[in-house]
Amino acid sequence: MSQIGDDDVPQSSPESPEQEPSKDVRGELLKDPFASRSSQILFDAIDQLQSCDASQDIDIPQLVIVGGQSAGKSSLLQSLTSIPFPVSHGLCTRFATRIISRRTPPRSKDEVVITIVQPDFELDHVFNYSNDSPYEKYSYRAERLDSQTFAELMEEVTEEYMGIRPGRQPGDKNFATEVLKIELSGPQRAHFSILDIPGLISNDMRVHTSEMNGIGSMIVEYMSKPQNIVICVSEATIDLDSSPIFHQALEHVDSSRLIPVFTKCDMAAKPESVVGIATGENTNYRPMKHGWFVVRNRTDEEDASFDLDGAEAALFDEAPWARIPDNRRGSAKLRDYLGGLLCDKIRKEFPAMQQKVKQLLSKELQIKASLGEPRDDHKSRFQYLMGIVQMYNTDALQALNQPWNLPEETMRLRSIVCNGNKVFDTTMMSYGHTFEFEELQLDYRPLPAATLDGLPPTPEGSPQPKSKRHGTKTTSPLSASPRWEDGIPQSPVELRAEIRKQIYNFQSSQLPGLLNPDIFPVLYRTQTKKWESIARAHLESVVEATRDAALQLLSYVFFQQLETGDEKSHNATHDRLADALVCMSRASEQRALKELRRYYDQEVTSPFFTTNPEFARRLEANRLTRFKNHSFQHFRRLFEKAEAERATSPDRTVNIDLFDANLDVMYARMHPSAAQHTEDDAHDILKTYYELSLRTFIEHFTKVIVEDVMSSKDGPLKGLSPEYIMSLSEAEVEEIAREDEAAQARRKQCLARMARLTEANRIAENALRDTRPRPVEAVAGGL
Repeated sequence: MSQIGDDDVPQSSPESPEQEPSKDVRGELLKDPFASRSSQILFDAIDQLQSCDASQDIDIPQLVIVGGQSAGKSSLLQSLTSIPFPVSHGLCTRFATRIISRRTPPRSKDEVVITIVQPDFELDHVFNYSNDSPYEKYSYRAERLDSQTFAELMEEVTEEYMGIRPGRQPGDKNFATEVLKIELSGPQRAHFSILDIPGLISNDMRVHTSEMNGIGSMIVEYMSKPQNIVICVSEATIDLDSSPIFHQALEHVDSSRLIPVFTKCDMAAKPESVVGIATGENTNYRPMKHGWFVVRNRTDEEDASFDLDGAEAALFDEAPWARIPDNRRGSAKLRDYLGGLLCDKIRKEFPAMQQKVKQLLSKELQIKASLGEPRDDHKSRFQYLMGIVQMYNTDALQALNQPWNLPEETMRLRSIVCNGNKVFDTTMMSYGHTFEFEELQLDYRPLPAATLDGLPPTPEGSPQPKSKRHGTKTTSPLSASPRWEDGIPQSPVELRAEIRKQIYNFQSSQLPGLLNPDIFPVLYRTQTKKWESIARAHLESVVEATRDAALQLLSYVFFQQLETGDEKSHNATHDRLADALVCMSRASEQRALKELRRYYDQEVTSPFFTTNPEFARRLEANRLTRFKNHSFQHFRRLFEKAEAERATSPDRTVNIDLFDANLDVMYARMHPSAAQHTEDDAHDILKTYYELSLRTFIEHFTKVIVEDVMSSKDGPLKGLSPEYIMSLSEAEVEEIAREDEAAQARRKQCLARMARLTEANRIAENALRDTRPRPVEAVAGGL
């Protein structure tokens, strides 16, 4: 018997007296590498780790037996585990089987527990089977297991719980990816664990080609795991060069974890060839680090009462088998060696396994945090949306009240619209009228002493032609600002012509020199007909700027949200909320345009009336300016004539006829003709009324209509609010805030893995704590 020495196995912690094996059984238990308390604790911990599916996340040391079909694996498993595998049925080769044996306290009952569990790693992509088998429901528990009962159980598991339907027809299923787990416990059992996987298929006459390839891939997966100790079974009845499983093992398994075994040695046609390979005498084959083991298989006629150990001893004590080292001959020696090797592997790898579990758990916690809170019900979706809109509302208020605090210029809506309003004001003053008005100015510069108190100053700020403006052209920061410079107003001469035309049209029922007041609404509509189009263009630009700012703010909020949560889910919710903002923007635009149309129509159709005292003051100022200009022209010419006469006849007295004639001229100038007076008055009334109305229109439009687009509770900037979210139905909330299915799957996978790793970490920490050497004082205190 070959046992791994104490120098090769980390020493266990000191045992307390009640844990120390009794002298009566110590000699027997020394054969068991798991006899010490610490080894048993680690063995149980490994079993628990596999039971909680931790093998899906970490590589757990285990024995794995591989071989070809009919290589004698089932018979060897029966020898190693004392389980009566139905070797003649071939049923266990259709799925992996994990056998776990453990010793229980004296006088405890034997027990057999059979369940079906998931494999160590994902295999669905290998076989592409549907996951519709009810394997999780299967459970069997008994005190013992005979060969007939076991064969019946295998048929039940194969057909009903693994869903296997042998054959090569479409839909047939010859293998299962799940693992049959058989747990054996009892006072006479040894601690032992081994995994049997389906044998390598040499032809596909009875299975699908894809399944044959899948079995090969599965074998390679198990072989390649660095923690697996691989027992490679080759038949002694065939040439080793003809054993594909052995060559596959040499390719994928490191020599430190490869245990080669010759089976069916009693049936070998060329024992010398087998012995030559097993002893290394045949130099055509490289020596194995752990050497070769040779075993005899139980035949179909040899039941559980057959003395296999005696039969193997009788066979291998004879030539040529006797040349093989004694500790490599027979199933019992193989079992002892495998147990020692597994125990050593567990002891060496356990601390690293626990550290790996901690690392993986920490990583999964980070993944869980990055996925954010789940949104799998109405409450969680509602809270998610409320969190978004609250952040959005905070930034939206900044855009209106403190735009300088926002990072992007396109978010600073108040600044954008304020600058746009200034350009709109300039545009309306410069290009909003159809005709330019005459600019009434004194023909002379009065002396300061001659300034009359109480007269209103000459009005300023009235619209002027573009040619009279100074400075560079101002462009709107709003992207849709039109080029109203192309529509330069017509000259004052053309306005005079329009006034005369309308006076003529309205004088058919008027006395000469009287002005029909109905002329003013007509002239006013003509003069203001560009107001609505200019205001509409500015309004559309404001709507666009408001919508863009709202969308930019929304993106900014989601950019911050991307620190946690699934990006694809965030993007989907962002897009749905962005669509809602666009809809709000369209509705806001329609409301604003409707209000603009209503206000403009009211402006041009309402009675030509004002209570603004500025109207009378400005109108009188214009009339006074005309009077002064007429008087100045008259007196200047009168003085020029008097000076001319005095120059030619210094002694001549003033001609009374000339004076009288000049009085007639002065009267005519100071009291112009009815037509001229009517025309002047129409011009001055229209000019004064227009100037005051224009300023009122600009202020109402910018302060009411434009402001409403920006700050209306139904607009895009403020419309996305908690009240809006609360108004949504449960179905609408789900549509907007539902989580991406892939994110849900990732979270579910993450939570499942966290649960496995948390349990694995608990198991590992308990095992390490229980196997940690205790202080001498603690041991002494327990005596």
